[in-house]
Amino acid sequence: MIPGEILYGTGDIDINAGAQRLEMQVINTGDRPVQVGSHVHLPQANAALSFDRAAAHGHRLDIPAATAVRFEPGVCRTVRLVPLRGRREVHGLTLDPREGSTLHDAVDRERYAQLYGPTTGDRIRLADTDLLVEISEDRCGGPGLAGDEAVFGGGKVLRESMGQGRATRAEGAPDTVITGAVIIDYWGIIKADIGIRDGRVVAIGKAGNPDTMSGVHPDLVVGPSTEVIGGNGRILTAGAIDCHVHLICPQLIPVALGAGVTTIIGGGTGPAEGTKATTVTPGHGIWPGCWNHWIAGR
Repeated sequence: MIPGEILYGTGDIDINAGAQRLEMQVINTGDRPVQVGSHVHLPQANAALSFDRAAAHGHRLDIPAATAVRFEPGVCRTVRLVPLRGRREVHGLTLDPREGSTLHDAVDRERYAQLYGPTTGDRIRLADTDLLVEISEDRCGGPGLAGDEAVFGGGKVLRESMGQGRATRAEGAPDTVITGAVIIDYWGIIKADIGIRDGRVVAIGKAGNPDTMSGVHPDLVVGPSTEVIGGNGRILTAGAIDCHVHLICPQLIPVALGAGVTTIIGGGTGPAEGTKATTVTPGHGIWPGCWNHWIAGR
């Protein structure tokens, strides 16, 4: 038994399923390596790369999201391209679809989980128990949707004009997006991106940029000011409530959070004899003072 292990479902995951593909040769005419990420609009890549930029118009590399291709100096390399999705809009450009083949690429489930976390059909062992949970739906990727996963990082997906759009907060962009988390709740077990505004969950679905991606939830359009938390390979579930807390000291708060307790209900005045025995606060004005003191003390 391996605590937290993933038991993979059957079949590989097709990347960019159903997309028309183009193949072309790219030569690095420069004197240093050039690395191109998955969601870079290829004609706008480094000028040292020599290829048919007109034919590549409106396309990106046909590789798993958040990965990259490295072009070594003087080396000719054949690559496969897929069209941008969504509204197919890149700043200053109008993109027209071009004819291509229907070849497909795939990754095995173990590799997919290493990149983005488990997906539909995979099972997860909870800690070191014999309890297994199975993901019933993947709203941000997985079978049929793989290829546009929202991943933040240098050269990855959530970057300007790629997976990150132009929406401002006033236009509805979330304050924070948690990407690719496995959600365990009373209504089911799914994988999704989660949007947060004003401290509340506003959407569960696919995050990204509708200018270049399909299926982006309207409340999960990542903007320039959106914070990103990587939830890939992690479980997201409701925090626990402890309804009998002796408020003896501020140190109980990080301990509670470390155990998954996000709401505490109780009372007390600190390390007094009464608070050690009961959860009673003697007056309505005492607790705000204690709270302010705790915050200042941290």
